[in-house]
Amino acid sequence: PEVFMGTIQDHMEHHEELREERKFIPYDPTHKWWEPPLRAWIPNPNREVLLILFVWNVIVVVAMRFVPICGDAPDEYKHSKFCDEEVWILANDAMISTLGIGLFMLLAFRANQSYNRFWEGRIHWGRTKNACRDLVRQICFFITAETKQEMQARRRAVAMVSAFASTLKLHLRKERNCVPELGSILCFQDVLNIEKAIVMPQFCADSISYYLQEQVQNKRASDYQVSVMNSTGLTTLIDALGALERIRKTPIPLSYSLHLRFIMLFWMFLYPFNLVVYYGFFTIPLAFLVDYVILGIETMSCEIEEPFGYDKNDLDLCKFCKVLQKELFEILERREFENHAKLFQSEEVHQANEVLIANATQEERDALAFLSKEVQK
Repeated sequence: PEVFMGTIQDHMEHHEELREERKFIPYDPTHKWWEPPLRAWIPNPNREVLLILFVWNVIVVVAMRFVPICGDAPDEYKHSKFCDEEVWILANDAMISTLGIGLFMLLAFRANQSYNRFWEGRIHWGRTKNACRDLVRQICFFITAETKQEMQARRRAVAMVSAFASTLKLHLRKERNCVPELGSILCFQDVLNIEKAIVMPQFCADSISYYLQEQVQNKRASDYQVSVMNSTGLTTLIDALGALERIRKTPIPLSYSLHLRFIMLFWMFLYPFNLVVYYGFFTIPLAFLVDYVILGIETMSCEIEEPFGYDKNDLDLCKFCKVLQKELFEILERREFENHAKLFQSEEVHQANEVLIANATQEERDALAFLSKEVQK
């Protein structure tokens, strides 16, 4: 058994684990809708490349203006056209347009595949949240707990359901230190045992399964009830774990990414030679704008390809797990509330409603009456 039990020495190996700062950008389309997109579109990983391309655009324009390598344009166009269209081979749009169409098709496919992975990840996290809520609801209402030990075991089971989501987040991020997330809801031995497991969410699911089987043996739940919990709760969680692992461990093929980036750089280095024929010095801002758009699309695709990290366009999993933990323990606390019949039993609720109306002021009654009319509408 000691092989599977965690120790403090095991925990100290990753106690000083460093975690990145969350870069998430909140977005409200009704308030300064233009500010978050500008901040999110800045291609941080490609700033150096963007600077190099800008310098390259300047060099191309200056060279074409003062070095007669593409023929001389008529004098009346000397400030807007630097080349003779009949002499300069790159004045023909056919080659540039063909490469551009191919490039943007590859970019569109790349962005579409990345967004599909992003959206699939969000779907499976939503299923995880729904399964956790439903599983905790069934544990709290369908499994009887009368003694202090039984209530403690039920609370631990609810904590393990919450721990499944938190450890799934850590598992996808290749992190191991669970104390910040689970130290307040589980005992330290439980936390160390979770950290000892190769797949931490799987240990949480195993603990929940053991708890449910124990309830069947002690006649506190029926086989049918536990079977429903397994099929609608635990099975859904394990399926989500496998699906999210697949997204995390199956990136876009490296050969595709390298080929796309090679075509991108080749086209962006070649494109100014075509623009300068028609736009002269205006080639610098126009080419820079095109470079910015292309690099922005490629950077966006790279970020959302794996949406489980700390990038500003990733899913906010930290907030997701914190909110879910509060929701799960709220379900448990409502069930353990001493007068929970006043919350759920129809007769008790109606009696409380009569007392509420009797003690309300006229202004409060008018407000309730107005609310009732609005609901009826």
